[in-house]
Amino acid sequence: MIVTPGVGIGPLRFGDRRSVVKRHLGNPDEIKRVLDSDGDVQWVYNDRKLRLTFYSEHDMRLGYARCSHPNLSLFGKDVIGATIKQVLVVPELRDIQFVAEEYDMFTSYFNEDAWLLLNVEYQCVNEVEIGVPFKNDEEYNWPTTKTSRRMKKKA
Repeated sequence: MIVTPGVGIGPLRFGDRRSVVKRHLGNPDEIKRVLDSDGDVQWVYNDRKLRLTFYSEHDMRLGYARCSHPNLSLFGKDVIGATIKQVLVVPELRDIQFVAEEYDMFTSYFNEDAWLLLNVEYQCVNEVEIGVPFKNDEEYNWPTTKTSRRMKKKA
C-alpha cells in the first residue's frame, strides 16, 4: 500500500465517502466511534493493519489513516520495519522538517504541512499516520485531481 502525503493511502483519497472506501476495501472488520470527537467514526481493517477515520463535521469524509502493514511504502521506500535514519534520507523526505516528540514507549516524527507522522520504536518505524492537511486554521486542504497527479508522480 502506498502513502501519498496530501492525497491519501493506497487507492483511497482524503475526502472519499464510506461507500467509495467500501468499494475499494470491502466491509471493515470493526466500526468504532472515536472518543473525544463529535461523532467521528473509525473503520478497522485487521488484515491490512489499517484504521481509517471519517470526519463527522465533514459529511463523514475520509480524513485520517493509520497503518502498520509491512508492505506500506512512502515515496517508493518500504517504511514499516525500516530504521528512522533509512526513512529520513529518502530524497523526497530530506527537505521535510520533522519534529520529534518523545513518549514513554516510542518517538513520533511529525510534519504538520504534510500531516504526516512516523511512529518509531527501537529506532524502527512501526506505524505511519497521515491526515488531510490544513489549508488554514479553519479549513482542510482536501485533495483535488491535480494534487493527486502531482503527488503520485513524486511517489
